[in-house]
Amino acid sequence: MSCPRSGSTMPTSEVLQTLKARLTGETGRYGFVIVAGFAIDMVIALLSHEILGLPLPVAATVGFLTAAVANYAAHEFWTFADRKPEFSGFRLSRYMAVALVTLSVRWLIISLFADIELSPIKNAFVLVVAAAGSLVVNYTLTKWLFSTR
Repeated sequence: MSCPRSGSTMPTSEVLQTLKARLTGETGRYGFVIVAGFAIDMVIALLSHEILGLPLPVAATVGFLTAAVANYAAHEFWTFADRKPEFSGFRLSRYMAVALVTLSVRWLIISLFADIELSPIKNAFVLVVAAAGSLVVNYTLTKWLFSTR
C-alpha cells in the first residue's frame, strides 16, 4: 500500500496499526460514545412511550437527557480520559448546557425546512443534515469543555 505523504509503500501491519490508533484514539472513542448515546436515547424514549405511556415529546426528552448523562460519564472517564478523569458536577452542568445547545442547533436546522413540504426521503436527508450539523457543534464544544479541567 502506498503512503500518501512519502510515496513509499506502507506494510499492511502498519496500515492496520494506524487504523487501530485512529479508531481507538480520542475521535474514535468520541464516535463510539455518540453512537452508543444515540442507541440509549432511542431505546429509553421508545420504552418510555410504549411501556410507560409517556407522550412522545416527553419520552424523547427523557431519552435525550438519559443519553446525555451517560455520554458525560463516558466522555469524562473514557473519551477524554488522558486529561485526568474525575467527576465534576460543574463540568456535568456545563456538558448538559452543551447538550441543550446541540439539541437547539438540531431543532434550528430542521426548522429551516418546516414550512416546505418534502418527501419522506428528503425529510430523512434533512434529519441527517441536522444531525451532522449538531454533531459538529457538539464535538467542538465537548472537546473544549473537557480540555478545560
